[in-house]
Amino acid sequence: MTDLERVALENWARQLSNEELKRIYEDSFYNLLDEIEHTCSFGRDDIFLKYAEEKKQILERICRERGISLW
Repeated sequence: MTDLERVALENWARQLSNEELKRIYEDSFYNLLDEIEHTCSFGRDDIFLKYAEEKKQILERICRERGISLW
């Protein structure tokens, strides 16, 4: 993920309501699991995996900053 993409994701996520942010974080978590499975099963390039992991981490950090309980 480029710096510009990272900033855009953070700005977008900060505009979401707590409920929307939590739902999108949970979706990104499950997307990451899917990426791990596909990477392992099909030997895909891990670029998608790195992007999905970074997205999840950014969303998780913003959730924690807001005091949103996860899992």
